[in-house]
Amino acid sequence: MHGEVGSALQALGAGERPLSELDAGADEAEGVRVHSVYSEASRIAGEHGDEIVSTADLLSALIELYGPLFDDVLRAHGVATAELLERLGRVP
Repeated sequence: MHGEVGSALQALGAGERPLSELDAGADEAEGVRVHSVYSEASRIAGEHGDEIVSTADLLSALIELYGPLFDDVLRAHGVATAELLERLGRVP
């Protein structure tokens, strides 16, 4: 895992899974468009006075856009959203 978020996830005990373990139908799932994620992450970065979007901004955008679904995915990997945000210095 890379970046600030990757380090925080590893510190909380979440590991990476090989791509071969991912659900084959995952690419067919409805989701949020990349543009929406980047727009939200840019807004979040701006709120912190940053001109550059960080991995923490991207994570915050995903949590905001996916809501409880993203919480469920993190929980499945043994990580609580609030705990991850706290480790990143973000208010849950």
